[in-house]
Amino acid sequence: MTVYRNTQLGMSAPETYGTAATVDRLMPYTGDLDIDWAPNDQMSEVVEPGAVATVGSSYRPTESVTGSYNFEVKSKGFGRLFKGAFGAATSNLVSGGVYQQVHTLNNSTPLNDAHTWQVVRKLMDGTDDAHTFIGMVINSIELSMDNAGVLKGSVEFIGRTMSTVIAKASLSAVATNRFTFAGFTIATGTLTEPTSTVLGSCATSLDGIRSISMKIENGLPDDDFRGNGAGLMSQPSVLQRKITGSIEARNTAQIQALRATWRSNGTIPIAANFTSGTDVIQIIIAAARLTNPPTPNADGNLPTVTLQYEGLLGSATQPVWLVVRTSDTTF
Repeated sequence: MTVYRNTQLGMSAPETYGTAATVDRLMPYTGDLDIDWAPNDQMSEVVEPGAVATVGSSYRPTESVTGSYNFEVKSKGFGRLFKGAFGAATSNLVSGGVYQQVHTLNNSTPLNDAHTWQVVRKLMDGTDDAHTFIGMVINSIELSMDNAGVLKGSVEFIGRTMSTVIAKASLSAVATNRFTFAGFTIATGTLTEPTSTVLGSCATSLDGIRSISMKIENGLPDDDFRGNGAGLMSQPSVLQRKITGSIEARNTAQIQALRATWRSNGTIPIAANFTSGTDVIQIIIAAARLTNPPTPNADGNLPTVTLQYEGLLGSATQPVWLVVRTSDTTF
């Protein structure tokens, strides 16, 4: 029996840009997949006789790939995705079978990893229709935890081209843990930076938090087409990045104390922790500047405050870290 929910999404290890790599990792997704080839079809402006334009009037100077990928963050299998989004990463053994991945923004080269992705959908006769997308680079990543929810992620892609002649990859699901609201804590205050094997921390627990999000935009140009490129985009270079996000909180005295920070145009560190057994994910913002007044609602409902922020580079060695404790031995 054909099950139409059995759409398969797979990802490769880093590719040589523009050359398809072996798709070897199943990537679970949520919602409807939104990854597709985007030909830049044009019509000639030449005036020709006849009531209808000729077939030869149509041409295609360039092509590319666009799309997004939405997922629930799990404890295994996402290292290469995170590295592709941030740009730099290390992986070290902590103890036993626990490894620590530390993802930071790549400042040594403007080129982040490119990957090959494959989408396999079922046709009505039960056969597989495989579309393989090559030269896929992550333009942005957002991680968020909703109140009483699970840690979710979303990435936006820019890609080079698509192939329909590469066979369906044989992929298997891996049993992993999810990160839920039950394992969510957050702190501010004095920051202790993470090391290759030690988690980072902030000194003061931040109470009353209902949700949090963090987004990194890599600023990739989507129009870097060059001569001798056969109408295909060159590997996009990372431009100036933006780190933004928001925190929803109850209107506590601790939250209102941040009004003084906002008034003085100051910054605070943020360390958000998500745990599931020995698996951990940390989002650490070294210097978060509040960009809106922390003013609660006054409509008779339980008061909440939404804190919008941008991450800046200050005295810390990095503006942002994504730290992952996992049993994955590699990215």
